[in-house]
Amino acid sequence: MNTFVELKKENNLSTFKFILWTLITFGIYQFVWIYRVNKSIKKLLGVEVKSNAYIITLIILNYSPFFIALIGIITSLAFLESVNSIIDFISFFILIEWANFARYVLTYYSLGEYNIKLKTKSFYIIIFNIFYINYLINYLGDEKRFNANQSD
Repeated sequence: MNTFVELKKENNLSTFKFILWTLITFGIYQFVWIYRVNKSIKKLLGVEVKSNAYIITLIILNYSPFFIALIGIITSLAFLESVNSIIDFISFFILIEWANFARYVLTYYSLGEYNIKLKTKSFYIIIFNIFYINYLINYLGDEKRFNANQSD
């Protein structure tokens, strides 16, 4: 069976539902999803996108500005606002880096194993980030599309 179909079944989440869950949980679900997909890709494709320490660092960097702002409010330290901006900036680029590595893994695995050349764009990673990765997983896991590409 196609490993992308298995990956899609393990992911089991449409992009619309993913966006909805991320909004409902105020962004917490996206990190749960990253952890699960990172583990699934390693298990099914045999390639690790990023280590678990990387993902934990991403989570800490993403939620530390809340606690730094809380400390800033309590202690009235104005410079903590600029620290928060720097941490937000770094966190955004680390999230883009994870999504870009996942895009590379999916693209090269599909080319190497199934001779399917994906035309993915780095621009979409910057704009849509991990939602684009979810879309790619669902796109590649579509059995009808996969069977059509195999018959060409």
